[in-house]
Amino acid sequence: MMTALMINLVSWIIGTIIWLKNPDVNQFYVKICTSILEGIAYWFFLGRNWKKALLMTIITNTLSYLATQYLTLPEGFFQKKDNMIR
Repeated sequence: MMTALMINLVSWIIGTIIWLKNPDVNQFYVKICTSILEGIAYWFFLGRNWKKALLMTIITNTLSYLATQYLTLPEGFFQKKDNMIR
């Protein structure tokens, strides 16, 4: 389970970096490519067959999507520049 979480987290970070470096690239294509690479990582690192790796990719990316769409942080969650500790 921890390996699956780490693979998903790493692929999310890499996809975000690619999208931020190239804002002209469609975010949907970046997500699809990272999902495919994530499935390959599941297959390789977890020793699963391709059907289980595909299922794990679908489940983790669906949960990741739902978490980013429906969980919100309160407005004052991040520090403002004027109240940072120096």
